[in-house]
Amino acid sequence: LDVYGDWTNNGTFTANNGTVTFTGATNTTITSGTAESFYNVVVNKTGSATLTIAFITQQISNNLTFSNGIIVPNATLEFLTGATATGASNTSYVQGQVRKTGTNAFTFPVGKGGFYRPIAISAPSASDTYTAEYFNTNPNPSYPRANKDGTLDHVGSTEYWMLNRTGSSNAVVTLSWGSTSGGISDLTSLRVAGWNGSTWKDLGNSGTTGNTTTGTVSSTSTVSVFGPFTLASSNTNNPLPISLIDFTSVLKGGVVDLNWSTLSELNNDYFDIERSTDETPFYSLKKKIKGAGTSNQVHSYAATDYSPPLGKVYYRLKQVDFDGTASYSEVRVITNDQLNTIIAYPNPADHVIHMDTRGRRVNSISILNAVGVNQQVPVTVNDSTVTIDSSGLAAGLYLIKVVLDGNAHTLRVIVSR
Repeated sequence: LDVYGDWTNNGTFTANNGTVTFTGATNTTITSGTAESFYNVVVNKTGSATLTIAFITQQISNNLTFSNGIIVPNATLEFLTGATATGASNTSYVQGQVRKTGTNAFTFPVGKGGFYRPIAISAPSASDTYTAEYFNTNPNPSYPRANKDGTLDHVGSTEYWMLNRTGSSNAVVTLSWGSTSGGISDLTSLRVAGWNGSTWKDLGNSGTTGNTTTGTVSSTSTVSVFGPFTLASSNTNNPLPISLIDFTSVLKGGVVDLNWSTLSELNNDYFDIERSTDETPFYSLKKKIKGAGTSNQVHSYAATDYSPPLGKVYYRLKQVDFDGTASYSEVRVITNDQLNTIIAYPNPADHVIHMDTRGRRVNSISILNAVGVNQQVPVTVNDSTVTIDSSGLAAGLYLIKVVLDGNAHTLRVIVSR
């Protein structure tokens, strides 16, 4: 049975030994009154089309074949005893919870953000239920990476898996890595790390597959405590890569101060600040801050957004390696309710600077360079907007001194080329 649209069933579905193929270029949603038990399922969507599981757990009793397309389960996708998953890749995996029941070894076909990152267990001794999900984010602050066994030099900062068990059986846990895990350079010092509620425990390395680009590592023995798992290293090898300790955004005096620190860095060329609002997508503020290259020492960085727009403003760090590979931090948000703030944009600017006066009358305006010399540039004043022709200004920092309705204001603007 080939399904090109949605699957909606309020009755009874009997799979027998049949195969249901979800295909086509449109998104598909599975909706049913009770759990469907599919025998074979093939996911073969076109382009970026997805398969969404709505509300009710759906089951696989034999095999799920991934060809193309992401499964997004709003409810759990469950593999029954003996069921398998094959063909998962960066273009086809489960972005959410996968549950497995039975005594067979199993590889959970999970991923997120365009990356397939499976986690596997050996055959449990009892027919218990295991549930797994992958997160492509730093375990901090929920599971502090600094709280670790003494045998671990550092714990990975870019990803973790949540693997939970219902029952009492134990299993060997196998984690995977790929290009976004970053910094894998010494397979022998890689470790499986598991969170026991307060500490990242060293679960060892009984063997690896693959190479420094992609592969797997297994725990030394069966694991009895389940929860978060991630990659770690027993020495300074495998930097695992940029380890961001914190990233803060604070609104003060009409400007936003951005501060962040790293515990370690790998091939870090520079950071950039990106900003967005509810109306605009993320774009660069052109604030390139040089990174530390490769380092296992703490480094602190700072930048300032001198002209944040009103309302909710979102910030994120873009970290760029020497080879051009980029990654992004978690998003920080501030609410700018300082109605007296004068907005100059873009900042940094190139050939033109706009200034929002919030409807106030412009009494006077001047533009000074960094040493206080007044700059003669064309200025156009409209109802609530001032337009400054900055095409003749050299790159650098400038002060805009403006008097609005008798009140003086000073704005800092950077001109870049």
